[in-house]
Amino acid sequence: RFLVFVRTGTPATTGIYLGSLDSMDLRLLQPSGAAGLFVPPDELLYARGETLVVQRIDLETVKALGEPQTLVRQVDNTEVAAFERLFTVSETGVVAFRDAGTQRPLVWFDRRGNVLQRTSAVAGSIGLALSPDGNLAAYGTGSMTTSDMWFLDLKRDVSVRLTFNGTASAPVFSRDGRFVYFRNFGAKFFEIRRKPVRGGTEESVFEGTSFESPHDTTPDGKTLIVQNTRRSVDIWALPLEGDHKLVPLLTTDSSERTPRLSPDGRWLAYASDESGHYEVYVRRYPVTEEKWQVTTRGGGWPYWRGDGKEIYWVALDGTLMAAPISTTPSFSTGEPETLFLTRFRNLTAIRQYVVSADGQRFLLSQLVQDPAATPVQVLLNWQAPAERK
Repeated sequence: RFLVFVRTGTPATTGIYLGSLDSMDLRLLQPSGAAGLFVPPDELLYARGETLVVQRIDLETVKALGEPQTLVRQVDNTEVAAFERLFTVSETGVVAFRDAGTQRPLVWFDRRGNVLQRTSAVAGSIGLALSPDGNLAAYGTGSMTTSDMWFLDLKRDVSVRLTFNGTASAPVFSRDGRFVYFRNFGAKFFEIRRKPVRGGTEESVFEGTSFESPHDTTPDGKTLIVQNTRRSVDIWALPLEGDHKLVPLLTTDSSERTPRLSPDGRWLAYASDESGHYEVYVRRYPVTEEKWQVTTRGGGWPYWRGDGKEIYWVALDGTLMAAPISTTPSFSTGEPETLFLTRFRNLTAIRQYVVSADGQRFLLSQLVQDPAATPVQVLLNWQAPAERK
């Protein structure tokens, strides 16, 4: 038998499943937002939010026994894969983990990587957005499984909570700055919701079953650019008028992620792994068969300068890059410029940086310590004799 993590269209059935080599059936062992590990003879290690817990299980009935016991208050997210936590366990019960947590302050940097301002906001790794006027940042706290959205007034350095249900992430401002869109885990569906920035009634604009995330809006405010997992990871358009049905933009066997429209709405930048690793590409919008490859050594999380004449991305080693852009007579990029090294590693996650309109300042959801330098801790003798009966 084996354990496998399965992400479905609803949180209630997303979790750790038990499978068998002599059967095609998978049975839900524990609802969870991340993968788990088996500890012989009858225990399961998994993350509940940011907490690492152990749960006794009955392997015959595939049911949990009693309540889970807390082992570690904060176990870190892996920076190289989604839906995993940084812990492992031996067959004798020795647990190794990284106890760094997912919280990271929002910090302004210049183009050389010098700190300009440390804000009071502390974010998670679930999205960051900048309002069109540059006065507000929308960010998430927590992790993929327990998260809420906040506004940070960048002039006063004051944060205000936006959501209260613990299931919101991936914020995006409308181009006129009136609304913020975000992903929400509903009771039965994944939702995209909209809330007025200056107060008002929150509403759902889409319900789906394929992990839909908003990434940008068109300049006229009539369409939302969405990433989902219906086929692999693909890019769709969601009309905000009429029947609100998704329209495919880029749906291939490869993964297309983190789409971002140019300020004039004529060009779509995105990351794709069609070459075997992620590179940044640009296509016309509305999408045609033409495409231009911006990066040559890997990259993700594209972002445009306010005038559309420069594009930014994060290289595979975490370096923030920039390149000048020309769109006449056709699209072309100039010589790439190395800006500074970030601590970003997982480019398949939600974008965790934004850029001021003039391209001179960068707001990052920055890890306090480089993940590669964070010590791994070991937990011994946590299995009491009474728990092994």
